[in-house]
Amino acid sequence: MDYDEETIEEFVKLATTLGLRETSYESMREETWEIIQNTGVGNPEKAYKSLSHYRPVTGCDLKPGDYLRWIRDSNAAPNGQPSGPTIGGYITHINTQSSGEFTIKCINTSRRHFQATTRPGLWLFKQLSDQELVVLSVLSALDHTTHPI
Repeated sequence: MDYDEETIEEFVKLATTLGLRETSYESMREETWEIIQNTGVGNPEKAYKSLSHYRPVTGCDLKPGDYLRWIRDSNAAPNGQPSGPTIGGYITHINTQSSGEFTIKCINTSRRHFQATTRPGLWLFKQLSDQELVVLSVLSALDHTTHPI
């Protein structure tokens, strides 16, 4: 199959801009599974399935409008019990603390406001947009061809 070099270059630029060039959907899923297993969340299979279109991220990777969910291990949970994944919500504001942590304010579809502050034991997951899912699919297809990208 012939590929238009200019189109591929533009696509690779888009993948890079989205932060997806150096990853794959499969590696995101593997990382998600490892996080779930390490947190001790009850029913890890259910948690894994519910995060199928999410990617693990840090506070630096987020922007207002992103849909966010998280898991807490026992160290980050207020009651000392692992919890999550949360139902989540759309990010409305991100504050950077002097400690380097982020306080992330969200609103869910029921218009309930809540926030989370990053800390060890709090794992963030950003919902992949349709565009990101398409980019990951195309990258996978290109990587399975003999065409160097």
